[in-house]
Amino acid sequence: MAIVMQKKAIEKNSCMIEFKIQDYDEAAIPVSNITAATITLRDKSTGEIINYLEDENVLGNINDEGQFSYELGAAYNIIVSTSNMTDYETHVATIVITSNKGGNNIEIEREIWIQVKNEQYVS
Repeated sequence: MAIVMQKKAIEKNSCMIEFKIQDYDEAAIPVSNITAATITLRDKSTGEIINYLEDENVLGNINDEGQFSYELGAAYNIIVSTSNMTDYETHVATIVITSNKGGNNIEIEREIWIQVKNEQYVS
């Protein structure tokens, strides 16, 4: 399921990605029960990986209450398409989390859609 960020990012500015990591019963998964966490960032329309952000380890961005927080730096909120003549470009951050909570290995994948405001285009 895609989670669309409520706040739009501005081109060449950072933004935060934040959400609670939960199991199938909606109980929080603490970092002590997480064995791996990675992030990959792509342009939605082309599938192009943005600034080499692929399978980066983000285990250190999860706290004891299962809260994930990651600052997506300004270098990642860029307009990828050279022919993009729209106000916004959509990027997709895919976060994959592996947990062993309750002795069961589960993999959780979240897609965060980030609307990046194109500052070069004036409609």
